[in-house]
Amino acid sequence: HAGPILILVGAGGVFGNVLKKTPLADLVQQWVNNGSFSPITFLLIAYAIGSLLKTAQGSTTSAIIVATSILAPIATIAGFIQPLSLSLLLSATAAGAMMVSHTNDAYFWVISQFSGLSMQETYRSFSLLSIVLSITSLLVILLLALVAL
Repeated sequence: HAGPILILVGAGGVFGNVLKKTPLADLVQQWVNNGSFSPITFLLIAYAIGSLLKTAQGSTTSAIIVATSILAPIATIAGFIQPLSLSLLLSATAAGAMMVSHTNDAYFWVISQFSGLSMQETYRSFSLLSIVLSITSLLVILLLALVAL
């Protein structure tokens, strides 16, 4: 079971190194230097990346690994250096990766099968609750960021 996770971690690391070689880091640095880039914006970007990856491919673990691989090379440029700010960044990414659990998520089927719920019932309960959990987590993270950063 560890094989796919190791492949994802390795691929994520390689992707992060590729991003370091692109002009993306320079673009973020320009945004930060111009003052047009706030920590809240970066947290929202992290949330969106986590959410899009989770919704597209279903795995929370994969979404977090790939999203953090994308964000890691530019996090320090965006001012996320201290443990608290890095924790908030990871939390925003993870909150996004919880966004919606649907049929391409193995955990959706675990909930469905072990609870005896039909697919439609699982959508109406578990999927809806995963969205509520994700958005509530994001709001708490943003509130913490406004107070602490």
